[in-house]
Amino acid sequence: MANIYLLRHGETDWNREHRLQGNLDVYLNKAGLGQASALARRLENLPIQAVFTSPLGRARQTAAIVSAKRKWPVDIIDDLREIDHGVWTGMRLKTIMQRHPSQFSVWQFDPDRLFLERAEQLREAYRRAARFLSWILKRVPNGDVLVVGHGVINSLLLCAATGRKVGRIWEFPQANASLAVLRTHRRTIVSAEYLKDEAIN
Repeated sequence: MANIYLLRHGETDWNREHRLQGNLDVYLNKAGLGQASALARRLENLPIQAVFTSPLGRARQTAAIVSAKRKWPVDIIDDLREIDHGVWTGMRLKTIMQRHPSQFSVWQFDPDRLFLERAEQLREAYRRAARFLSWILKRVPNGDVLVVGHGVINSLLLCAATGRKVGRIWEFPQANASLAVLRTHRRTIVSAEYLKDEAIN
């Protein structure tokens, strides 16, 4: 058995403002830095062999803080970058709902059918997530790994891990600084679950 721990980066000011960050480099705020430090203490006794992170600053910051004490090696993986929200990038959810109600409804209820100017389609991000998952499964038999990503990409990883269609992404929400785990056996995922503070192993 081996575990793939999925961690969403700590909080940023834009998270707090409910503003879409997408591929922009927004960094952790004071609360997010505190969350990352708390995660470092929470994870330090796990037999993690390596950390894989999105190239975006908020994820890299989280990964660096979490891995520092144990000196876990950190690899930057482009497939873990957040989805590009195109013309919605930088907008608050409330503003999107007011200005683009029909498109926002599609994003909520049929997200794989949403097409936005300059945006990455959800199916394309799903292919990235599935590709990374296939790659990482070849590495976990020798020990646990930590993956630091984002709200949408981590939800897509959970979709792919459980065999759900891409349109069911919202069944797998992940809050800032929260953990999920994929339990694996012989390079096959056998279960996926969210972890609470008292259930880290």
